[in-house]
Amino acid sequence: MIYGFAPGDLSNLDFQAKNQQGESLPMSYSPLFEDLRGRLSSDNILRDMPSSALRLCEAIDKGDASAQQLERIIISDPALTAGVLRAASAAAFAGYSRGATTIRQAIMVLGERAVRSLAVAVWVSSIVKNATAAQFSAALFANHSMFVGLTARYLFSRQLKVRGDETQLIPDEVFACAVLHDLGLGLLAAADPVTFDATMTTARAQMRSPDEAFFEKFEQYPGALAAEVLGSWQLPAIFVQALQGWPSPLDHKQEVTALACIHYANWIAERNKQTFLSWVPESPLSPELSAFFDLAEDDLATVIELIDGQMRAYQSAA
Repeated sequence: MIYGFAPGDLSNLDFQAKNQQGESLPMSYSPLFEDLRGRLSSDNILRDMPSSALRLCEAIDKGDASAQQLERIIISDPALTAGVLRAASAAAFAGYSRGATTIRQAIMVLGERAVRSLAVAVWVSSIVKNATAAQFSAALFANHSMFVGLTARYLFSRQLKVRGDETQLIPDEVFACAVLHDLGLGLLAAADPVTFDATMTTARAQMRSPDEAFFEKFEQYPGALAAEVLGSWQLPAIFVQALQGWPSPLDHKQEVTALACIHYANWIAERNKQTFLSWVPESPLSPELSAFFDLAEDDLATVIELIDGQMRAYQSAA
């Protein structure tokens, strides 16, 4: 068990897709989506999680691994090593922890649960960096994902202090879920560039988000594609819930605060040029979500300035 959920056990989670009226949509997929699922599931890039990340997750799940054992797993993978050190640097800048110059220190600074989440997030960047879609930039995608992750973590910490919401998550787990929020689009860009480019062209013409354009055609959000991949690897169900739930966070019953923070963080990023899109979607933030966070314009500007600083710390640690 981890985070209060058994890995891969989704039976108690409420993340079924819903329409704008909050009504549950049919669980059966449209023929177009089924065809897309079939094509992506046969793609080699989606079959295996890197062994280092998988071993790290398994070691932490068992609960008896020492810091030395975890350190050995992490340093065997250069990308994972860099990701953990950079995340520790950003966390130190934000005041969440002290700095770290070694992997052993980073494990102590971030905590095992956060390191486990980072292993999954680092895997994402390794998949999308070689995407061939014409309208996809791996660098912009990575920056957007990190900005949303850092912003969601800040918002989540703030909400816990202001509202005292109940949660089974820690801020760094929300960070990792937020980094993964656009994983469905990243997988699409890597495994089916034609469909990705068509989705982006439609979204730009309508000044909508790619998620909305994708949903209009396939009757599911892109996160449904990524959720199946993560579920097949028996990763914690919270990742699956986040991928499915962040587009409509207030329609769900569990971890609403985390889902709302990811949604709001993505909205902030798109309107502050921290995005891989060449346009700004015209979809407004709902009044309900505005009231949920109750951030004045001056406060929002302060948040953005803080996250910009964390982004610089993260990038300088590369």
